[in-house]
Amino acid sequence: MSKALLKIAGSFSSDDIDKITKGFEKLLGRQIDFEIVEDSSLIGGFAAYINGKVYDSTVALQLKNIRRGFLKD
Repeated sequence: MSKALLKIAGSFSSDDIDKITKGFEKLLGRQIDFEIVEDSSLIGGFAAYINGKVYDSTVALQLKNIRRGFLKD
């Protein structure tokens, strides 16, 4: 079983956490044991830190990418 960190924006239900966990277990082919931490700076979504790799699905990252896109032009 892999220890991992799941940062979430606001309160996620236990069903939401379970769906995220099962998704990563399917993706990685092993059991994941998440430590859950709430982080309001993420604005929305979550970021998973597993074995030194970051899986970022946060609103903060999406906004940052949009901003980069505007600044390129």
